[in-house]
Amino acid sequence: MENNQFKISKVHIDSFIDALVDLYNKGVDYIDIITTPGELQDSVGLSFCKEYMAEDMQDEFDNFPTDILIEKKLSSDDLNQLI
Repeated sequence: MENNQFKISKVHIDSFIDALVDLYNKGVDYIDIITTPGELQDSVGLSFCKEYMAEDMQDEFDNFPTDILIEKKLSSDDLNQLI
């Protein structure tokens, strides 16, 4: 049997939850999760289309920015791991 599981490693949960809550509050009901593995931390992208939004919010789809960058400041623990 083939294993179809994958692992997204070391994603900052605070930023991830903030992004999900923001999308939900803007009417997004479903997302696709896209990941790119990295050496120290994987990057995660969230993608959605108009059909993934609540019907009463779909008119707002064209007002969404095409790229949303979430920046996380490095903690002292993060910096120590780089050394």
